[in-house]
Amino acid sequence: MRDILQQIKWAYQRVMRNYDDRVFWGFDSEFLTYLKPIRQFCNQELNRSYMEWQENKNRKEIFLKTLVLLDNLELDKKNSTPKFWEHFGKNIEFFWD
Repeated sequence: MRDILQQIKWAYQRVMRNYDDRVFWGFDSEFLTYLKPIRQFCNQELNRSYMEWQENKNRKEIFLKTLVLLDNLELDKKNSTPKFWEHFGKNIEFFWD
């Protein structure tokens, strides 16, 4: 009976919002799969010679801060997860190769 009620609830949510609450289940674990490639990308970009140019100073600082936030995330420091994703979201245009 409980399963039927949940199915009705999710169907209603899909009708009203085009998605239901289940899309958030495991969403955080999906993001965790991206942490290693983000770290590799930052290290790769920091090792490129053009990163020394003055015009890329902002980009270099963003990658360095990303690595610090990733370290904090791995050490499970307080509020590190929202800080990392906020930083990543604000600077996402720098993460395209």
